[in-house]
Amino acid sequence: MRIAKGLAAIVIAVASLTSAASTVAAQDVSAEWKAYVEYVGAVAKATKLEDLYQYVAAKQVDFYKNFNKSDGPKVLQGIKDTMTSVGAFSGTMHLVREDVEPTARYLILEATTPDNKTIQGRVKMIREGGWVKLASIPDDEEWHEVKKK
Repeated sequence: MRIAKGLAAIVIAVASLTSAASTVAAQDVSAEWKAYVEYVGAVAKATKLEDLYQYVAAKQVDFYKNFNKSDGPKVLQGIKDTMTSVGAFSGTMHLVREDVEPTARYLILEATTPDNKTIQGRVKMIREGGWVKLASIPDDEEWHEVKKK
């Protein structure tokens, strides 16, 4: 029962994030933000690690392929747990700004964690093979608490 409630909460939060992105889409948001929103939705729905490959950079795909096939469910659950801990499924995640560098665009994101802390992180997005891909992992995204004014 707890799992079903948790999954329902994730689906609702992802729908909120997707809905917010659709609302903002009318304001001409970047392809990077749209791709990240799609990635968050894919993480929520993923049943196997391979479900995420189309959303992440080739370097990450290679990293994931180095795990034993039997470790895939554990790795996927770890990704889902981390995304939950940074508030990706909370329905509060939003784009603060984008920092553009020659080889990447960084999304500065803010969200509310399950324990009601406001945090920000810096997510790296790159263009690869004509597509926008996630090129960072949460450990590299500098997630930190921010004090509300």
